[in-house]
Amino acid sequence: MKDQSEYQKALGQVITTRREKLGYTRDKLARLIGMTTNYVALVEDGKKDMGLSEMIVISRVLQLPLSTLLALAESDC
Repeated sequence: MKDQSEYQKALGQVITTRREKLGYTRDKLARLIGMTTNYVALVEDGKKDMGLSEMIVISRVLQLPLSTLLALAESDC
C-alpha cells in the first residue's frame, strides 16, 4: 500500500490533467471552487490533503464523478 503523500501526489496529477483537458488555468479553477490559486497549486503539487467536501466540489467543477477521480488517482499510485 502506498503512503498518503504518494496518493496526494497522484490525486493532484489527476486534477491537473483534467483541469488542463478542460482548458482551465489554476486561477480559473480556484475561482470556480471558491478557493485561492495557492490552494489549487498545493493540491495539484500533492502538498495539500483535501477533505471530502473539497474533493466533491473539485470533482463537480471538473465534471468528473468523485469515484472516478479517486479511482484514477489510485490507479496512478
